[in-house]
Amino acid sequence: QIGIVSGSSHEATLSALEPKLSFKRYQNREQLLQAAVKGELFVFAGIEGYQRNLALEQDIAANFYSSSRILIKKINLAPA
Repeated sequence: QIGIVSGSSHEATLSALEPKLSFKRYQNREQLLQAAVKGELFVFAGIEGYQRNLALEQDIAANFYSSSRILIKKINLAPA
């Protein structure tokens, strides 16, 4: 499952690339990132930018290196 914020454009963008992907939806960005930090998600779609919770931002940076981030429109996706 790919973690996304409900109502974000990520679901439509990813579904257009591969309709068989599945998503786990979160009410807001902070809940999404907290799930990633807790290990509930290994893949999530989000935008980069300012985080209100500095500790949460540091956890994300420590566990999801910028070198492993992939631009959605630059890869071929397939569910496995």
